[in-house]
Amino acid sequence: MDILRSLRAVSEASGTGVVDWDRAATAAKASTDPGALALTAAEREGYAADVRDARTRLSEVAGIAFDVPDAIEVQNRHHWIDASVDTFRNVMAPIEAAVSASAPG
Repeated sequence: MDILRSLRAVSEASGTGVVDWDRAATAAKASTDPGALALTAAEREGYAADVRDARTRLSEVAGIAFDVPDAIEVQNRHHWIDASVDTFRNVMAPIEAAVSASAPG
């Protein structure tokens, strides 16, 4: 982990939007160890069983049927950061557009 690299990434933000999402991801990854993806066969099966069990329980509680993929993707922390930043970027896009449109030019 390198907090200095994280702070530098934030301080050098220069995106044109309200949030510089690329710099946010860079800062988060700079201060986070990516973690390992090496899993034992038992761990892989455990994750798969957890997903199946969650699907069954959610279906029972919500009263709806849905499918989950046959395979699951195990991600390290940096993969998760990228996916989360993309999600936040999409969720916040309408708010950023509204703020940008109302900002004095």
